[in-house]
Amino acid sequence: MGEQNAYSVHSTNNQTKSHYPLTIMTIRTIIGENGPQAELCNGGQCPAVILTEEGNAYVQGNKLSTRERESLSAPEGEDFVSIPFEVLRAIAAQVSEA
Repeated sequence: MGEQNAYSVHSTNNQTKSHYPLTIMTIRTIIGENGPQAELCNGGQCPAVILTEEGNAYVQGNKLSTRERESLSAPEGEDFVSIPFEVLRAIAAQVSEA
């Protein structure tokens, strides 16, 4: 997708509370329910899988409700998002082709 879609990933150094860049993420493909998307969804609901040149997949979905969060537990450093099963199925079929 080119350099205009490179995103900087930042982390916080807990000792000094300063922010510093760790790496650059270069997006290769963004796949939504209805196929490839030209850009990330900023507003509105559009679950998607973001595939990067670095070999990672990122999932964009809905934040969990308080009730959902209370019934699930993830190890430290991990989290959950919610995606309707039919949307996940549509995206998964496209990811295998990407």
